[in-house]
Amino acid sequence: MLFHQIVPDYERVVVFRLGRVRPPKGPGLVLLLPLIDQFQRIDLRTRAFSIQPCKIKSRDDVLVSIGADVQFRVCDPILSVLSVQNLNFVIQNTAENLLAQSLGRKYFREICGDRMRIGEHFKEDINEQVKPWGVCVERVDLLMEAVQRSHEEHVTVPFNPLVGNPSGGIEQMIMQFVSMAKQVSATDTKPSISSPGLMSL
Repeated sequence: MLFHQIVPDYERVVVFRLGRVRPPKGPGLVLLLPLIDQFQRIDLRTRAFSIQPCKIKSRDDVLVSIGADVQFRVCDPILSVLSVQNLNFVIQNTAENLLAQSLGRKYFREICGDRMRIGEHFKEDINEQVKPWGVCVERVDLLMEAVQRSHEEHVTVPFNPLVGNPSGGIEQMIMQFVSMAKQVSATDTKPSISSPGLMSL
């Protein structure tokens, strides 16, 4: 006696019959053999996850706080079942590692100048890794929060997309802040001279 499953348009059923994988079934009515067939439903809809902003050092020694929004979907149900167990976790972990590796090879000017192109290259890098798992990455949006020049002062400057020359403008701002901080520090270290005619408030 057969039993059945109703499979919606956005799902497929991967069937294992006596331990052997069968072609994916669905959508619609799927007939299965009890005690012989084992099956797993696979969602084909687009999913998304976020890579939390983390500090990545660029090729020219600038710390960039950057994250990403990634959209992906399962394009091969059988590979997604046979390749990995926890698909979402593995993809997110892979994307986080590749983001650090990819941006670590870029100069800061490149990262700020054309984030869309870098996002496309990052998407291609992820797809090379996840394609054997039956997954396709459809979109990547890079999210930059701040930059920090690797000086001893560790001055952090928020990222401003309106700056015409990102690298030069940021560096000038950092140098100005550093100079001001040194002036204030030098002023504070000078001994104060009290005047007998003045009263401290």
